[in-house]
Amino acid sequence: LLAEETEQEDFTALLTRLREVARAEACVFIRISPLAVASSERLDWFARSGFVHAPSYMHAEETWLLPIADDEAALRADMRKTTRNLIGRAEREGVKILKSVDVHDVKALYDLEMATAERHRFVPFSLRYLEDEFACFVKDDRAMLFLGKHAGAVSSAALIIFYGTRAFYFQSGSVPSDAPVSYLLQWEVIREARRRGCTLYNLWGVAPEGYTSNHPWAGLTLFKSGFGGFRKEYLHAQDLPLSMRYWVAYCIEKMPRIFRSRF
Repeated sequence: LLAEETEQEDFTALLTRLREVARAEACVFIRISPLAVASSERLDWFARSGFVHAPSYMHAEETWLLPIADDEAALRADMRKTTRNLIGRAEREGVKILKSVDVHDVKALYDLEMATAERHRFVPFSLRYLEDEFACFVKDDRAMLFLGKHAGAVSSAALIIFYGTRAFYFQSGSVPSDAPVSYLLQWEVIREARRRGCTLYNLWGVAPEGYTSNHPWAGLTLFKSGFGGFRKEYLHAQDLPLSMRYWVAYCIEKMPRIFRSRF
């Protein structure tokens, strides 16, 4: 990731080193997914170096960010009234949020993600992928699994990544419940992130600005924005082709997006 505070001379040095590694590894292309605000200046850096827009993204680029440095009372006061009330209702109705660092509990997240994928028609990650991903982060105490339980059943789950002063809403899944489980789950994520010294919670993808109610992410965007915070757009992933074979990979990677857009 290219950090937002990276200066142009640092970018040039990084690119020189990446080219060296790519040549040694016989890579077809270099991909950089910049965690930096979208701007014409930053895009010029990449364009002048021969980069093109990647056919897919590596992380959410239209995101919702929530500052969490304030005390809990202030954070709840900044929420949408409906969100605040639903958190209270979940607490009153006995919703329990379990926190786990056990890789075996990833199966619960996987089952919920499969159900979510079926509802929203996207291709989910495999169980092995989720387990390997979680194992990588949890060994450095950078990940935690949150499971929301009501009436004896887990109906909401989220894998959260903690890095420096930021927390990331990384993977999730849910099924309908009689109680607003997901609202209390997010509140517990915020509280845990604050305990770890985080000052910003990245809730990841939302619908683009000016979206309509029929956008597939309209409900998700309403849910996330209810906790307060603001929208931020990051640069799209950039590819530096190193061989003509890159364009074969480009077409293969783009095909699933074209196929999915027909449904």
